[in-house]
Amino acid sequence: MPRDRRTRKPTQARSRATVEAIVEASARIVVQDGYAALSTNRIAEVAGVSVGTLYQYFRNKEEVVQALVERQSHAMIDAFSRALADLITLAPEELDDGVAALLDATLAALRVNPALTRRLILEAPRGGDADLERLWRQRYTELVRSALYQRRDQVRSADVELMAYVVVTAGYAVFVDAAAYRPELLATEALRDELHHLVVRYLGQG
Repeated sequence: MPRDRRTRKPTQARSRATVEAIVEASARIVVQDGYAALSTNRIAEVAGVSVGTLYQYFRNKEEVVQALVERQSHAMIDAFSRALADLITLAPEELDDGVAALLDATLAALRVNPALTRRLILEAPRGGDADLERLWRQRYTELVRSALYQRRDQVRSADVELMAYVVVTAGYAVFVDAAAYRPELLATEALRDELHHLVVRYLGQG
């Protein structure tokens, strides 16, 4: 049950460092021992703070997990956006090059603490604010849709919104399944090459 207590926002450098230590401690526990091992007592112990200090900023374990998921999601989106910027800056003339940049950006995102991503996707509760898959997929779709609109002349004539949905649903399902069950594939070019073939054929004008 959530604790009915007020929490305070970290405004000073010291309090922000405390919150970061708590969130990082939860990440370490999830990676090392799994989501089921999380508790406020364990998080406080690993963070080196008292449970009372933890409750100054978080009402319960679920709020800590929510902060962790938001941090991981933002890190993945930042990595994806930086890699995808190459697609926009270089303005590749060929669809093949654009899709390759898109897939490389996706791999860059999934390589941000992949062990944590795997645990959160497989073990954390779904459907709430602390749902990494939902947050990442939503933002991923927005970025892919934007890229398709900017390169509209390179793809076949169709509903861009629907194409973005199909590309993300298909590609994301493969990537996430690999991250969860076959993480060794994320370190190779083979998976990217297979998806590259699939997406180019789907988006192509021919």
